[in-house]
Amino acid sequence: MVNCSYCNRPIEGLPYRCKYCGKVYCVEHHLPENHECEGLQMAKSPDQIERENASLTPYPGASPVTKTTSGAMFHPRELLDLIIAALAVALAFIFPYTLQRAVTALVIASLAYVPHELAHKFAAHFSGFRATFTLYWPGLALTLLSALPYMPFRLVFPGYVAVEGIGGNARIEGRIAAAGPLVNLALCSLLALLPPFYNRGLLFASALISALNLLPLPPLDGSKIIKWNAGLWALMAIASAMFVLVAIK
Repeated sequence: MVNCSYCNRPIEGLPYRCKYCGKVYCVEHHLPENHECEGLQMAKSPDQIERENASLTPYPGASPVTKTTSGAMFHPRELLDLIIAALAVALAFIFPYTLQRAVTALVIASLAYVPHELAHKFAAHFSGFRATFTLYWPGLALTLLSALPYMPFRLVFPGYVAVEGIGGNARIEGRIAAAGPLVNLALCSLLALLPPFYNRGLLFASALISALNLLPLPPLDGSKIIKWNAGLWALMAIASAMFVLVAIK
C-alpha cells in the first residue's frame, strides 16, 4: 500500500499524484495547499494571485468569485468542472439516443447529480470548512465509458468535493458525506409519489447515484458514513436499494 508523501499514512483507495510536485498524497492532502506544495504558486490561477497580491477581501465586488446566499464560494474553474461533470453524467444516461431521452438525461444530471455534490459542499461550508468541487479524471473516464451504447452498467464518479483541513474527524466527515445521498433519497421519496411514467428514469438515476456513493469503499461516501454511524449507513443503503428496485420494476 502506498503512503501519503505528506502525512505518511497508508492511502485508502486510489492515490492522488500532484501535477506540480509529482508526489502522491491521500484525499485529505491531495490539494497543493494542503501538502505545502513547492509548486503551489503554479497551482494558483492568475485571478487568485492577483487577489493575494492586492490584499483583497474574500468576496470583492470585482472578483470572479460568486458568493451564494449560504456564504459558499464558487470559482470559475470550479463551476466549469461541475458543468463538465454534469454533462458526463447526462451522457451516461442518454442512451438510446432520442430527443426525449436527452431531455431526461439533462434533468437527471441537474436534479440527481448536481444537488448531490452541492449538498456536500454546503454541508462542509456549514461546518466551517472550505470545500471545492473538482473533476476526478479516472472517475470521469469511467462515467464516459458508461455512455457507450449497450453498456450494462452506469458508473457516476466524474468528480468530488474536496474538503480542506477536516483532519480525519469521523463525525464531521460522516455528516458531510451523508448530505449527498440524503438529497438523492429525499428526491426519490418525492418521485415515488408520482406516476411511474413521469418518474422512472429520474428515480432510477437518483437511487443509483445514492447507492453507488454509499458503497463502503474509500473514498466513497459510504466509507465515511459507516465510520461515523453504521446504523444510519445501513438505513440509507437499504432505502437506496429499495428505490432502485422500485424504479426497475
